[in-house]
Amino acid sequence: IVKNTTFDLYIGSGFIGLYNAALTELKIAMYDNAAVKLYYDHSNKLETTSTGAQVNGRIVVVGNYETDDDNEIRLGSGNDLKLYHDGTHSYIYNTTGELKNRAAVWKVVNAANSEKQIEATENSSVDLYYDHSLKLSTKNYGVRFYGLLEGVDNEKVQLGSSGDLQIYHDGSHSWISNDTGNLYIKGS
Repeated sequence: IVKNTTFDLYIGSGFIGLYNAALTELKIAMYDNAAVKLYYDHSNKLETTSTGAQVNGRIVVVGNYETDDDNEIRLGSGNDLKLYHDGTHSYIYNTTGELKNRAAVWKVVNAANSEKQIEATENSSVDLYYDHSLKLSTKNYGVRFYGLLEGVDNEKVQLGSSGDLQIYHDGSHSWISNDTGNLYIKGS
């Protein structure tokens, strides 16, 4: 037991080690002009380095993990995945391979978490929304749109392997153009 009533305690040494009561287990190791290491059950878990700190094992955060703007969370041996905020926008940046999001239902919502923008459901549809109103949905038979399907002048709906059937408006006239075979319009 060390007791100091002056509120200042100075310990000087090239190495300082704090051990358990039996002096059989190192808890903290402090090296002159080098690392400070924290141990758990003889295993180094945290140490300072010349570039910051290194954790050996898991980090469990209770509360929030906070960092200043423009600082990155980097993952992967080559820092291949980066998450950061520049003060105005937030980024997920992947520099290698694919960026995969694995979920049975994947949603993109607005900042208030009150409106869907995209919803993709496993073995089912991918739905696109405008102002929380469903506008386009993939189906097992193709695609369904809700509301209007709109194109400006000279934009075409093309059907056939080579765009053989075209439907469009040129600004003055409406056209149905068939470049191959017969064009049939069938009634009931």
